[in-house]
Amino acid sequence: MLPRQYRLLKTDYFDLKTVSRVTPSVSFGLLIFPRSDTLPSRFGFVVSKRISKLATVRNHARRLLSEAIYKSHKTLPPGLSVLILVKKNILTQNLENLTLEIKQQFIK
Repeated sequence: MLPRQYRLLKTDYFDLKTVSRVTPSVSFGLLIFPRSDTLPSRFGFVVSKRISKLATVRNHARRLLSEAIYKSHKTLPPGLSVLILVKKNILTQNLENLTLEIKQQFIK
């Protein structure tokens, strides 16, 4: 699980007017909000009911992304608030593919 210091817990951490970049991917979209500090980047997840009506499936997608972020968080740049918008394709992905996809999106 992603440690608390790397999670976005409130909407106060980001402002939709300050989005610096929106990057689409196969399994998710990233909304990147720059911060003025050098603390580690924080991540939040949005999994809508369009993904699945079952909460267990949505929670599985959230946990899968959380684990992929945790595996690659040391290589990600600091000082960002990142909101991850999950797409339906995530249900067919495995952890290794998601970790690689996250690293590729942050390289872009």
